[in-house]
Amino acid sequence: PISINMEAKATIETRDDGFYYLEFESAKESTLLLPLKAPEVRDWSCRSDLRASVVRQTEFTLAGATHPAFEVRYERKAREADGSEAWKEEQTLTFARGIGIVRKDTTRGRPAASAPGPTGPLTHYVWELTRFEPAKAK
Repeated sequence: PISINMEAKATIETRDDGFYYLEFESAKESTLLLPLKAPEVRDWSCRSDLRASVVRQTEFTLAGATHPAFEVRYERKAREADGSEAWKEEQTLTFARGIGIVRKDTTRGRPAASAPGPTGPLTHYVWELTRFEPAKAK
């Protein structure tokens, strides 16, 4: 296992319709990461250049307990060499109810060398949650 400690200022905001993600304080548009009614809601627009779809129901095992889960594929609008735009897979997140994101897979995303993301090339990786502690009320 690889341990990565990253410090980032990101905000997750809960609204009436879902969970929104603001990656940077300077971001102009927040991202609808997950509607509250997912996985029953199968497709949604995250923001103008990003969309998502529930692609399959699955399970996730954590500390010997199995939890129902579902995978969501995120696609970003990308400009092609000829100037046209096309949707390209960027990442797949797996969500487990009551836990949150339990797996992230960017290996089928855009090629890192040719398509930089907002902060540089997309790095291809997979991570899985190995330990979980519920948040404590303040």
